[in-house]
Amino acid sequence: MPEHYQFSYEWDLGSGILYSESSALLRCLRVLHRRGQHPGQLSYLIYRTYEDRDYVLGTLCHARSGRLIFFPGLQERDPLWWTSGVPGRLQQGAITDHITIEADRKNGHVKFVKDSGNEAGRLPSFTPVSPAKGVLYLFGLSITGEKVLESVPSRFSLDFSEQGGKDLVRFLEEAFRGATHFILTLPTGQTLGPGKFLHFDFLLAEPGFENSAKFYNPPTAPPVLDEHVEPPSEALVRANPIQIRGLRETVCIGVSQQTGTLTSPAIITIRG
Repeated sequence: MPEHYQFSYEWDLGSGILYSESSALLRCLRVLHRRGQHPGQLSYLIYRTYEDRDYVLGTLCHARSGRLIFFPGLQERDPLWWTSGVPGRLQQGAITDHITIEADRKNGHVKFVKDSGNEAGRLPSFTPVSPAKGVLYLFGLSITGEKVLESVPSRFSLDFSEQGGKDLVRFLEEAFRGATHFILTLPTGQTLGPGKFLHFDFLLAEPGFENSAKFYNPPTAPPVLDEHVEPPSEALVRANPIQIRGLRETVCIGVSQQTGTLTSPAIITIRG
């Protein structure tokens, strides 16, 4: 009979218990452990509503190799993709696993998996766009509302009876001890209004270029929206600069509500 191991962790966020390792909060750790790789520095990105409800935007991993890896916290991991002007959906039975930005920042890719966890292909590699010196635009994520995202649990509880379970639990404990979390919100006093959607811009800024709000790029036209809308003359965006231990650049995440109707509950836009 195999031995039984349990991983349990609590934090001062959310409510309820997470039992599934497919969550964006844990999926990254399982993948890295399977590969025999150290998790590096984990940053949990939490979207908080005006009513103080917390949702998982995703997990950002700064690997020891220098790569940046984002695991989105979408409940239904089959968003519409808009890449280099070409829209597309995942092949049947595939779900989004993560987006990787390579250590040299010149290339990135998106990896899909099957429900079993086996790889199910990638989107073509893309090159992050540099709208100005010292700034890279990585990707955008648009969602119809916060309930598209996973809820934040207050406790994690996972049982393992597989071979190597003891090492996996030790690995998870070490990773969580070094992890940090960041709370992201809309601009002060805003709630998501009728005819609006939530948009998140992910940028990477060199030291001294953190004030990059003018480079945020929400969608304003089909096929991301069902019809064209006039871009706002002055968009109100909450800039969230995130300093990750060991990362020279600053990850800047712009949070805003935008006018229009999305053609899918979640759409990820890659401009390169």
